[in-house]
Amino acid sequence: MRLIIVLLLCVLLAPDHVPAQSNSTQLPASARILLNRRFPGWTYGDITAEVLQFFNQSLQDASPVLISGDFDGDRRRDYAALIKQGKEFNYLGEPIRDR
Repeated sequence: MRLIIVLLLCVLLAPDHVPAQSNSTQLPASARILLNRRFPGWTYGDITAEVLQFFNQSLQDASPVLISGDFDGDRRRDYAALIKQGKEFNYLGEPIRDR
């Protein structure tokens, strides 16, 4: 199954300092609105058992589908989310997997 990685820049109140990386599992409402507009019906991507086990053992406060930080140096929080949306179809028009 192919998953889409979306880097979504959300403009929030600019704090004095934004950590390099934070692993919150909460996506702000403004980011959800943007995702809903661009990718209707999106959900977080599926995570394999091995990846989930690694995150549970080694990165207990981290999310395998969502990270945040100041990725572009503008001192505002940015988000990257692993999502899936829609289906891929074969030549007969039958859905074959998530996109």
